[in-house]
Amino acid sequence: MASEDSRTRPMTHRLAGVIRAALRKHADKAKAPQMQRYMKSDMPYYGVSAPVQRRLWREVFADHPVASCEELREVALGLWRDARYREERYAAIGLTDLRRYRVCQTLDAIPMYEEMIVTGPGGTTSTSSPRTTSATRCATSGCE
Repeated sequence: MASEDSRTRPMTHRLAGVIRAALRKHADKAKAPQMQRYMKSDMPYYGVSAPVQRRLWREVFADHPVASCEELREVALGLWRDARYREERYAAIGLTDLRRYRVCQTLDAIPMYEEMIVTGPGGTTSTSSPRTTSATRCATSGCE
């Protein structure tokens, strides 16, 4: 018989597991505390630099496309909510920002973007980002 926790909580999406495995593989324990300090984040880092993250997202997201907008929201929010490291939240942002999923940037996506904006990538309230993502475009200019 399944435990109550497994019945009430959905299983982690396979894509989230692949992302976490890729981040662990490229983790740099020497850089991680420096990155956390620099970003003044409560959430720890793997120590994966932004250029390496972008390469990983390209590879992983190309090899593991999501089938629907609902699945996109499920994966993104699963990564966001279950993140133990900040780069996992960056992956959620990267996934929602892909051009192929622009069709998913609708009014139905606003609650997801709102959660991501309000809670912020560092585990506390959001801070400004130098890069405009789909979440901020949707929240400030409206979703199409």
